[in-house]
Amino acid sequence: MVNFDLTGEHPWVSVPEKLDSVIELNEDDIIEEEVLNQVIEDGINCMAQLAFENADAKGFHNPPPSFPESLALIHSEVSEALEDYRKGHLPQAIWYTDEGKKICGIGSELADVVIRVGHLAAMHKIDLGSIVVQKMEYNKTRSHRHGNKVL
Repeated sequence: MVNFDLTGEHPWVSVPEKLDSVIELNEDDIIEEEVLNQVIEDGINCMAQLAFENADAKGFHNPPPSFPESLALIHSEVSEALEDYRKGHLPQAIWYTDEGKKICGIGSELADVVIRVGHLAAMHKIDLGSIVVQKMEYNKTRSHRHGNKVL
């Protein structure tokens, strides 16, 4: 069993503060891998269900998009992130439009990718959370730069 020490600094989030409301950490701020994996799985599946419900409420299931259409829409969000980069925007840069209501930037486009992937998974009853956890576990077993790929 692997334990995660969550006391270290992370540039993007303070993990213990975020997890305190979800799970109870022990006195050393250590979380067991199985517990962390369950939090990841549940969080991804919850996000996917919320994305599905919002798309439904906004009329995007009348008619529902086909599987290929959904994949193309995911690709379009990746392309929008690339276009922001090509325009010279830094990956971490954010700005707002629509009187401060709409967040923009590469991160916003990546969020759209995640939302569309979640929507697609929920629409087709794919247990994305479980699959992500399983893939991450498998990837730990792979050799360094497996396949000798340049990228």
